[in-house]
Amino acid sequence: MQPLESYILEGNKNESVLFDYGTAPAKALLRYIMEVRKSYKEVYGKYDLNVRREGQADSSSHIGCALLGAAMGHFETYQRSLFAGLLDLADSLPTFNSSKFLRQIKKECGFEVTISPERLLAHRGTDITCGIVFADALGGWHNPQRVNSYFSALGVRPLFSNNDLSDIEVLWQLRHSIVHSASSIRVQDAAKVSRLWKFRGKQIILDHGFFDTMSLRISEIVLAANGRLSENCKSLIGNDAHPFISTLFEDFFKVD
Repeated sequence: MQPLESYILEGNKNESVLFDYGTAPAKALLRYIMEVRKSYKEVYGKYDLNVRREGQADSSSHIGCALLGAAMGHFETYQRSLFAGLLDLADSLPTFNSSKFLRQIKKECGFEVTISPERLLAHRGTDITCGIVFADALGGWHNPQRVNSYFSALGVRPLFSNNDLSDIEVLWQLRHSIVHSASSIRVQDAAKVSRLWKFRGKQIILDHGFFDTMSLRISEIVLAANGRLSENCKSLIGNDAHPFISTLFEDFFKVD
């Protein structure tokens, strides 16, 4: 048996997922979500549906749980990258005030956001931006209300609408239960999300239709959020903005 790290393969050197998220976050996430949907459909077609009717977790269910965890990891990267990019572009937003921004962030976090010298030194010689370093120092990315407050602190509209919050909370709790509770929804976790209360104390099995619905719902949420923020930023920078600035925002919010 070889060391675990010996089985890790490098991706395509000409491609960088984090670069894609930093360049156009919504576009990167939408592409990945469609890949997840396609992958699950391929697995789904290889297994007998009768197994699922017995309430047992078949091979596709185990793979499905893993894919949900990966998809929500990408969703978090999307949120952080969107916030980081807007923070880097904030000088072009007339509503941005650094003092007010830091006060509101402190209010949400309950403490001063600090960035250790070790973390800063780790980025020496890289192209990591101020926005990325700051976003990495924040917590609460699994809490959509807190994420909304981070964007409000930037002087722009909240990322998610009220209609989106409930579905995002369900997805984050499912991911939490899969990763931390062996795919079981503990009573204390179900109490946090009322829509999952009936599953309290039970192991969850994701039906085959879950991934179609999840993929489409996340796509709806991201496209709507991206459209709102794009129009909001366009309005804030105004029609007299330098073409270079306008192009930076347009490219950042691009989805095709």
